[in-house]
Amino acid sequence: MELGKLLAEHTHREAKFVIRPRKRLANSLEMNEADILCGYLPEWLPGNFDWSMGFVDVGDLLVTTLRVPAPSTIEDIAGLPVGTSMGFSYPEIEKILGKRFVRDDSPGAEANLRKLAAGRFNYAIISLATLNYHRRVNDIRLSIHPPLTISKFKSQCALPKNGNLRLSDINKAITDIQRDESLEKLLKKYNYH
Repeated sequence: MELGKLLAEHTHREAKFVIRPRKRLANSLEMNEADILCGYLPEWLPGNFDWSMGFVDVGDLLVTTLRVPAPSTIEDIAGLPVGTSMGFSYPEIEKILGKRFVRDDSPGAEANLRKLAAGRFNYAIISLATLNYHRRVNDIRLSIHPPLTISKFKSQCALPKNGNLRLSDINKAITDIQRDESLEKLLKKYNYH
């Protein structure tokens, strides 16, 4: 929400937030029920959208409990249950493992970390930001190996083609929040790096 407010401020708008289930996000953008969706990549969101420049470093990690040996590659988890988030796709792992990718879906990352800590499974896919946050607040007791990096990328924002925001305005706002360091300050606040 704070990122949305920051972008709204730099485009001289007031941020209003619309909550939708993950599977309705693309439709909400296409129907102009929302002006922007950030934190995604084009391959994650089907549809014909304008995409901002990438600007927030994101990493997906394979987290493994100490109950089992740490995998050295993605191939090492073939056929084993992996904590995943409902509605999310994991193209890197799907490409490597195909049908040997065994998902154990939860409502979200926090539920996956709790199930991992409780011994429901030994592996989970978690974003770097989520793992850093829960380590910082220490709300879930995790005994894990150093995570295996699955992917690193810069997330983007999707805008409807005929929406109320212009892509050039969003890209300018992104450049501005990088230049004035307000984005860095926000990310540090959440121990994002």
